[in-house]
Amino acid sequence: MNSALLHNGQIITAAEYNPDKNGQRIRCIDKSCHTDLIFVPGTDSSVPYFKTTGKNDHSKHNEKCGFYRILTFEESIKKVEEYQSDLMEKGIKETLIRQNLKKLDPDYVARTVEKEESEKRRKIQMR
Repeated sequence: MNSALLHNGQIITAAEYNPDKNGQRIRCIDKSCHTDLIFVPGTDSSVPYFKTTGKNDHSKHNEKCGFYRILTFEESIKKVEEYQSDLMEKGIKETLIRQNLKKLDPDYVARTVEKEESEKRRKIQMR
């Protein structure tokens, strides 16, 4: 997990998390779960992240949590909407990300650009 909920209700990413500054009480961001998490610091070959220990009921995600199991595409979209609305209520500003999915469309035909012609045009325009 990349994000966690602090004891004061603030959301923090694993890269920003400092146990001395932010405290040790961190929980899952899913409002149906809020299970206890632990912080795993990054190494030279890995980034920091949060996880559950899974040793008892207090450190396991429940069945309604988005991190409990691998979600279908539709389920993941619903969970993202849920998390987004929760974050908006907490005062986090909206960030719009545009993603081009055209190449996933089997009917999509990419434009072909002839580089030789465009190079000739540039040379002519430079004169």
